[in-house]
Amino acid sequence: MVLYVYIFWYFQYIVVSLVKYKVMKKWYVYELVNLMGTIEYVGETYDIKQRLYNHTKTNKSIWDGKFYGRNDIFMNIVAEFDNNKDAFEYQCKLQKEYGFETDLDKMQYSIKKAYEKLKKPILCFDYKSNKFLAEFSSQREASRILNVNNIDKVLKGTINHTKGYRFEYKLNEE
Repeated sequence: MVLYVYIFWYFQYIVVSLVKYKVMKKWYVYELVNLMGTIEYVGETYDIKQRLYNHTKTNKSIWDGKFYGRNDIFMNIVAEFDNNKDAFEYQCKLQKEYGFETDLDKMQYSIKKAYEKLKKPILCFDYKSNKFLAEFSSQREASRILNVNNIDKVLKGTINHTKGYRFEYKLNEE
């Protein structure tokens, strides 16, 4: 299942890249190296200047600015590719060679964690009476049997109920 999700995501990623970045763009695999010659990061991009700016000049956020404010970092272009797929694969190969966690590993880990979260047992209650109704092995099973959506939002506390049902995770009995 995880493999199918990954393949679908990766296919979607490539299609979006082809449309968004107009197929003919060159893709570059680069290293960010400090003045001591230590490779601190390996990445891929189609816009070298913007990517270096994002790494060093953008305030820290989820995606950019890992090296914010550092002036001892320079970008070394390692390879040039005609498409994102080949650049991504080479980037992951270099990351592995240098002992970094690869972007592919990070994606697979994220998918695995999301899948595990969906597989947690949940309890279903009537929203008005708070009466226990059923236990389900996963959100997916509850959604399919009860024909409801937004179970994840109820579990996160974003909404109180969906279609008269309230859900909570089953606590581990240890």
